[in-house]
Amino acid sequence: RGVTRCMFGSIPTHYPSQIPNMAMWYSADSNLKFSIPTKQVNYWGDKSGNNFNLSQATASLQPKRYTYPSANAIGTFNDKTRVAFDLIKPNYLSRPFLAPPLSPTLTSGNFTIFILSESIFQVFPEMRSSFVSEDVTDALKGNINIGQYSSGSGWHRAVVSDGSGNTITAEGGYGLASGIITYKLEGDTLTQYVNSVAGTPVTTTGFNAVGKFNFNNIHLGADPTATPSGTPPTIPSLEGSLVDVIVYDSALNTVEMESVNSYLSNKLLK
Repeated sequence: RGVTRCMFGSIPTHYPSQIPNMAMWYSADSNLKFSIPTKQVNYWGDKSGNNFNLSQATASLQPKRYTYPSANAIGTFNDKTRVAFDLIKPNYLSRPFLAPPLSPTLTSGNFTIFILSESIFQVFPEMRSSFVSEDVTDALKGNINIGQYSSGSGWHRAVVSDGSGNTITAEGGYGLASGIITYKLEGDTLTQYVNSVAGTPVTTTGFNAVGKFNFNNIHLGADPTATPSGTPPTIPSLEGSLVDVIVYDSALNTVEMESVNSYLSNKLLK
C-alpha cells in the first residue's frame, strides 16, 4: 500500500483486491490457461476469489494471449500482456449458464466497473462488444451491457436495465481507442469515466436494480446470446484487446476509485 498526494492531503492507495466488495477481476497477466504454440486462451480465472471463471472450449472461438508487439496480434498495445479478440471469429470467453457458484454476482443495486482495453474502430466502425452481460430470459433480472461502437457522441457505451422496464445509457470517449473506461451506477444514476475524468451523470427516475443483477451468464468479447443483426447478420463482437476488467458490487467513493485508476494507469505506463 502506498500514498498518493492530492489537494485533500495524503490518500492511501490500495491494491484493487484490498478494496471491499470486489465481485470479479479478470487480469491478463495471471489466471490464464493457453496454448504456448498457438497463444489461444481457453480459460480466464476470476482473480477476485469468487470463482466467476470464464472459459471457451471451441478452439476457433478462443481469443489469444500476447505479451509483445506482433504483426499478427489484434491491436498495438505495445508490450502489455493482453487477451486479444478477433471480430471475425468471433472470439469470446464466458461463464456457462448456471455454472457454480449460483449465488448472485451483484446484489447491492450499485456497481463500479473498470475496463483497461484497446479497440480497433478504424476497420469496423459499427462493431459492438459486451464486456459484462447476462442471459435475460428472466424478465425480472437486470442486465449490464458494456460495449464499444462508433456513434456521434462516443465509442464507449453502457446500457443498464433493472429488469422492470427501466434503462440507463451512458456513453462517451469519442476518439479514444485505448485507455481506462469506468462505469459507476449509484442508485438511479450512471456515470462514465474516461481515464478518470467523469462524464455527465445520467439519471433515470424510478430505476432500481437492488437484487436484480443475478448473473448466470457472463461474456468477455463477443456476446453469443445476442440476436444477430446487420448485413451479413452478426452478433456484437470485439476487435481489440483486454488487459483488465474489474467489477465491484458497490459505487466506489473517490478515494477508492483513485486507487484502482492509479493501479491501472501504472500498468499502462510500464
